[in-house]
Amino acid sequence: MADEIYTPDERRLLEAWFAGKPLSYANGNLLAECGFGHDPCSAYTRLDAWVGAFAVRDIQERLPNCGICRDDGVILTRPIVKGRRSKHVAFAARFLFEINWADSAPGLSWPADYHLIWLPVFDRWVLTYSADSPDAMGYCDFALGAFGPEEDWREAVRQILVADWRFQFSEWNQSPWAYVWRPGLVTEEEAMAWRAEAWQGHEDVDVPADELDEEAEGAFP
Repeated sequence: MADEIYTPDERRLLEAWFAGKPLSYANGNLLAECGFGHDPCSAYTRLDAWVGAFAVRDIQERLPNCGICRDDGVILTRPIVKGRRSKHVAFAARFLFEINWADSAPGLSWPADYHLIWLPVFDRWVLTYSADSPDAMGYCDFALGAFGPEEDWREAVRQILVADWRFQFSEWNQSPWAYVWRPGLVTEEEAMAWRAEAWQGHEDVDVPADELDEEAEGAFP
C-alpha cells in the first residue's frame, strides 16, 4: 500500500523525518533536487520544510498567499505548484487556527496557518505551519512535529506549539504573535492561552495565569 501512496523518494524522506535522523548526504542531494537546497532559519531544517510542503500539497489553495502587482502581472508569494497533488489519496486535513504575527505596515500582515495532516501508512498526524511567503523562515511550510491517533491531539498540539514558540523566543528574541485571525478546531481562547504560556515572563500578555493549566478534551469532532 505504501508504494501506491508514496514514491520511493517520498517514503525515504518521510522515514528519515519520522525517525529524527540527521540529514544524510544522499537525502540532502534529494532535497536539493526537489527545490529544497538552501537552509531555512535556525528553528527548522530543510527536511522539516520538505515534509511540511509535502503534507499540505493537497490544500495549497487554502493556505495564506499574497499577490504582488508588477508590470508583467501578479506574482504570488506562495507559488501554487501544479501537479503536486497526491495521485492516489488525498491526505485528511484539519484546520486548527490562523494567526497574524504582526501588522508591520498598512495592508502588510504576516499570517500563518496551523493544520493537522494525516499521513497514511505512517499513521501519524503531522502538525504543519504555513506562512504566506518564505521571507521570514526561508520556506512557506514546515512540519513542526507528529503524534499518533491514540494521543490527545489537543494536548499534543499545545506541547509542540509552545515548544516551537519558546525556541523562537530563545533563539532570536521573537515577539509574541499579534492575534488569532481565524479560529478552527482550536479556539481563540485556547490559542491565546498557549501564546501566554510560551512567552510567560517575557511579554505582557492579557491571558489570566489560571487559564494556562486548563486541560482540554481530546477527540476530533
